[in-house]
Amino acid sequence: MNIRRPNDLGAAVKEARRKQGMNQTELAARLEVNRESVSRLERGDPGITLGIVLRALNILGLSLALEDETTPQPRAPSKPAEGKSRPRISIDEIVDD
Repeated sequence: MNIRRPNDLGAAVKEARRKQGMNQTELAARLEVNRESVSRLERGDPGITLGIVLRALNILGLSLALEDETTPQPRAPSKPAEGKSRPRISIDEIVDD
């Protein structure tokens, strides 16, 4: 999942919390914050502290990975279209004895 905005992160936290059968009050207790802080996190409030965000991710078993999008990524070699394979050529057919 690409996280580009605070509400993207909030949606990911909310989804993970629900998948684990946890309500906001339970997550808040584990985070040692009030339920309103969890609500703010899940709404994507940019004022929520980074510490709360990172602790919530850890509790929910989520990780955060950063990628440098300014560096062009190498392109994977293209595969021939389905059913259209390249003809196989033996080196013996090319090289004279």
